[in-house]
Amino acid sequence: MPSLHGESADLHNTQAWRFAALVQARLTYPLDEKVIAIPASPTPGSQDWNGGVFTFIAPNGEQVRVGRVRNGIDRGGETWVDVSRDGGKNWQRVTAITKEDENAGGKQVASVERPYVYGKMVNGEQWIVLGTCAAERGTKCWDIHEREAPLAHLERLKDAPVRVALAGDAEYAYKDGAPVQAPDGRGIYLGATRHHIGGAPAAAVNADTVLCKLNENTGCYEILDAPLLRAARGDIDKTCNRLSCEFVFPDGSRFWGCDVRNVEEPNAALKNPLKPGNLQQWTLGDFDEITSFAVGTWARGAAFPKATSVNAILGRSSYPNYPTLRYLGIAADDAAVMLTYERASATGSKSTFQQSISRKELSEALAGKGPALMINRDPALTDETGYIIQKA
Repeated sequence: MPSLHGESADLHNTQAWRFAALVQARLTYPLDEKVIAIPASPTPGSQDWNGGVFTFIAPNGEQVRVGRVRNGIDRGGETWVDVSRDGGKNWQRVTAITKEDENAGGKQVASVERPYVYGKMVNGEQWIVLGTCAAERGTKCWDIHEREAPLAHLERLKDAPVRVALAGDAEYAYKDGAPVQAPDGRGIYLGATRHHIGGAPAAAVNADTVLCKLNENTGCYEILDAPLLRAARGDIDKTCNRLSCEFVFPDGSRFWGCDVRNVEEPNAALKNPLKPGNLQQWTLGDFDEITSFAVGTWARGAAFPKATSVNAILGRSSYPNYPTLRYLGIAADDAAVMLTYERASATGSKSTFQQSISRKELSEALAGKGPALMINRDPALTDETGYIIQKA
């Protein structure tokens, strides 16, 4: 396992590091956890889920939440869009977008996965941009699509024009975007998962994260850098290091939620169930991603950020055959920080859960008065005080 040294030895003094410790504690020992999305099937299996939830909070306080429900039979389902105008107390579904609505440029779509959302101003009016990733029928290629509509009329998203914002090719497929904030607030940036599809079919799940900037003249993203590469943590992420969310702190540090895995076959833990505490022998497959993080910094004037992937497990499911806990999302308002995440059940199906962190609890953690981060070990083998639980 890699150790922290040199520049990265100072990471533990950053607010992003301290926040990661708080997230780790909450994902390991949930507090007032709520279920916000469940699979549609009455008997869901390992390829049924309702997740990939992403939340955007507009300057006027309205909240937009998007996610994807999928069935394991034909990869059908829909991208749903909900809105709350009372601080997240009540939600209304404004539209649902099927894969038939995802066709762009005449290309037929076979599957759609995690959406994302961000805001922009158009002639003084708040608009919402919805991004999705879609697989072309008959290929291994994935593209990132975007469409947009005014916040006041989100129902228009279903029929809004779709553009291919980042196109895959014979070598790479792109999916699972996560917006990234520029240090000066200018420009639109996206962390996108890049899959290496040019080799053997099984290797197409191998994925790292590239940083892209939107060319606002063409409506397409241009790749700048690859800040999250595979195998940054040694064996635990040798096939995937995927950005799922970003949270920027006053000290300039950035918490980047990351989904990691280490083998190419789906549901690998079925053959080699996860043994609590034994990270070096964990087998995590294509659908068995677990949550880690990286600390990012982006100096003013720099073309792109720097990131250090940290060898810490922030969360996983408690089921040895299905340890998935992925797609961590973060949104914040004046009262609290909301965590959303997709977690596997005993059958491998995945629902989305939510917890809230009060501003008081967050402030204490950022000041160094919160839990300590556990690295290089399984947080499930510790109690709430951070001491290792002795198992018989």
